[in-house]
Amino acid sequence: MIGVLQRNKAFVIQFAADVDIEAGKLEGRVEHVASSNWVHFNSLDELLAFLDRILSGLRTSARRQF
Repeated sequence: MIGVLQRNKAFVIQFAADVDIEAGKLEGRVEHVASSNWVHFNSLDELLAFLDRILSGLRTSARRQF
């Protein structure tokens, strides 16, 4: 079950027209909604690295507040 969805954890992912997941061709653009930070990605690893960087930063910021 999904709890409360937070805007600071929202992302928009736009995939290139020629994406072929079965062939391992994954590219596009991902944007973090709250900060407007974005990157182009050319692989699943690059996409996940961006998501991890943003989400890790949110966890670090939350720890500093307490």
